[in-house]
Amino acid sequence: MRIKQSGRYCYITFFSNILTSIYIYTFVSSFNLVLRQGFMQQDK
Repeated sequence: MRIKQSGRYCYITFFSNILTSIYIYTFVSSFNLVLRQGFMQQDK
């Protein structure tokens, strides 16, 4: 049981880490898009 629980725990942490990295990547990319649009509007 301990091995199964530890394996399941590792899988959950690995999956959560992937979700967190994807969430951070999307947040940074969307933030960069907003900054670019702001700069483009200032140029106009």
